Amino acid sequence: MEPQQIKTFAVLGGALLLFVTERLPVDVTALLIPVALGLLGVLTPSEALGGFGNPAVVTVAAMYVLSKALIASGAVAVVGRLLRRIAGGNERRGLVAVMIVAGVCSAFINNTPVVVVLLPMVLTLSADVGAAPSRLLLPLSYGTILGGCCTLIGTSTTVLVSGELHRRQIEPLGFFEMAPVGLVLVVIGVAYVSTLGPRLLPTRRGVTTGGTGERVTEYVTEVTVLRGSPLAGRTVRDGLAVPHPELAVIEVVRGQEILWPPEPTLELREGDVVLVRGKAQDLARFDGSDGAAVMPELRGLGVRGRDVTLVELVITRSSPLIGRSVREATDRALHGSAVMAVERRGAHLRAGIASLELAEGDTLLVQTESSKVSRFRGSDDFVLLEGLHEEMTLQRKGPVVLAIVAAVILLASFEVMDISFLAMAAAVSLVLTGCLGLRQAYRAIDLSTLVLMGSTIALGAALDKSGAARLVATGLLDWVRSLPGGAHDAWFALGGVYILCNVLTAFASNSAAALLCLPIAIDAARQMGVSDRPFILAVVFAASLDFSTPTGYQTNLLVYGPGGYRFTDYLRFGGPLNLILWIAVVLLVPIFHPF
Repeated sequence: MEPQQIKTFAVLGGALLLFVTERLPVDVTALLIPVALGLLGVLTPSEALGGFGNPAVVTVAAMYVLSKALIASGAVAVVGRLLRRIAGGNERRGLVAVMIVAGVCSAFINNTPVVVVLLPMVLTLSADVGAAPSRLLLPLSYGTILGGCCTLIGTSTTVLVSGELHRRQIEPLGFFEMAPVGLVLVVIGVAYVSTLGPRLLPTRRGVTTGGTGERVTEYVTEVTVLRGSPLAGRTVRDGLAVPHPELAVIEVVRGQEILWPPEPTLELREGDVVLVRGKAQDLARFDGSDGAAVMPELRGLGVRGRDVTLVELVITRSSPLIGRSVREATDRALHGSAVMAVERRGAHLRAGIASLELAEGDTLLVQTESSKVSRFRGSDDFVLLEGLHEEMTLQRKGPVVLAIVAAVILLASFEVMDISFLAMAAAVSLVLTGCLGLRQAYRAIDLSTLVLMGSTIALGAALDKSGAARLVATGLLDWVRSLPGGAHDAWFALGGVYILCNVLTAFASNSAAALLCLPIAIDAARQMGVSDRPFILAVVFAASLDFSTPTGYQTNLLVYGPGGYRFTDYLRFGGPLNLILWIAVVLLVPIFHPF
C-alpha cells in the first residue's frame, strides 16, 4: 500500500469514527476532512476546497428554497389533508395513505421538510383512526425515503452523485432515470409496511397524544429544593419516593458532589438539585408542590396563568438552536415558556439540563400558555407536535410557485438545461415574484448539509487520486470471485457494492457513503469490463435506502422522539426491508440498465 493510500484511509477511518461516535458536531468533522487531506498532501489546497464549488452543492441549496416555497404556499398541506379522506378511519388504509402521500411529495421536495410539515397531520390522523403515533410515524419516514428515490431532485444524495458524474465526464443522471426501479421499490415498500406493519410496528404513544400505550414517553428533569421547602430535612424515601411513586429519583446533586444512586435514607437539603424521571403530566403536577421547582432557572417570566398546556418541540436538523444550551433556547425562541424536560433518542439524560447543548432530534417538553402555542407553528427552529393542525389552503402565490417548480421539472426532464442552472434560476424567480422573501430563502438552506457535501466530495477525490478506490475495488472483486459461481459475475459484484454502501449509510451520512463508494463502484465495473451505469445506480439506491437505524437517514431521526421509538424498533422492522430492497435493486437495475 502506497503512502498516499495510507493517508487517505487514515482520514477516512478517522472521519467515520467521528461520524459514528458524534464526539464532534457533524459539520466540524466534515470540515476537518478537506483540511486533513490538504495538510497531508493527498490533495492540493484547490482540490481540497473544490467540492464547495461543485454545481451539486448549488443545486441542493436552490432545491431547499424551492421546497420552502412549496410548503409556504400551502401546496403540501393541501395534499396532506387528503390523508384523512383516504384513511376513512381505518389504520391500515391510513398507513398506506401516509406512505403514498409522503412518497409523492418527497419525489419533488426534499425529504426532511416533507416530514416536518406532515408530522402534525399524521398525529391528527393517528387520533382519527384510533392508533398510536408509533404505528404511523415510521411509515411516514419510510415513505419519504422511497419516494425520494424516484427523481433526480428527490434527495440531495442523488443530486450530489449526478454532479460528481459530471465532474468525471460521465453522463449525469437523468431526471426520471431512477423512476422505473424507484416506483417498483415504492410498491414493494408499501406492500411490506401494509402487511407486516400492523404486526411489527410498536404501540407507543407520545406525551401530547396521551392514551395507554405500551410505553408513554418519559423525561428526565431537574428539581430544586427551594428555601423553606418542607422537603428539607426529609429523606429521599419519605419526601419523594413514597408521596410521589410515579417519579423515579435518579441522583442528587449537592454543590460539587453527585450522589448517585442516592440512598433512600439520604436527607434532602435546601438547594439540592434532584434528577427525577417521569411522565410529562406527573412532572407538571409535581412542579411547585412541596416547595420544589422543576428547572426554576429556565422559567424566565414563568408560566403561572390558568390556561396552560404541555407541548412537545422537536429540534430539526436546520435549527439554529443546535449547539445552544436549553437556557439559551428558552431566552431566544420559547417566549418565556418553561422547559420541563428533554428527551434524546430515547435516552434519559443525567447531565445538568439547563446547560445541555441541544442536538438534532431532541424533544423538549415545554409548559406554556395556550395563547403562545400559535407562535411555535411554522417556526424554523423546531417542529411543534400536537394532535391538531391548522387548516391551510393554497395561498395567493401558490399557482406561481407550482408553475415555477413545474417548469424546472419539465425542462430538466427534457435536458434543455443543466439542473443546477434551472434550480438556481427557479430560486431567484421565487424571490423576484414575491413567493418568498430573501430572508426566508436564506433560512431555508440547510448549511450543514452543504458543508457535508462539499467536504465529502474532497474525500471522494482523494480516494480516486491516491488509488485507494481502485485498491478497495480490487479487494471487492477478489472476494466476489472467491464465492461459488462468483467468478466474473457482475451480479455478485453489484450486490457487494450495494452492501458496502448501505452499511456505510447506516452509520455515516448518506452523502458521505455515496461519494466514498462511487469511485469504488466505477472502478469495479471497469475492471470487470462491464457498463458502470448499474453500479452507479446501485450506489444511489444503497445510499438512500436505510431503514434499519434512526441515524441512517435524517427523517428516521425526526420521528424517533415523537413516536416513542427505540433503536431496536428500526432494526426489527426496517432490517428485513433493507434486505428485501437489496435483492430487488440487484435484480431490477440490470434489467433497465444492462451490464
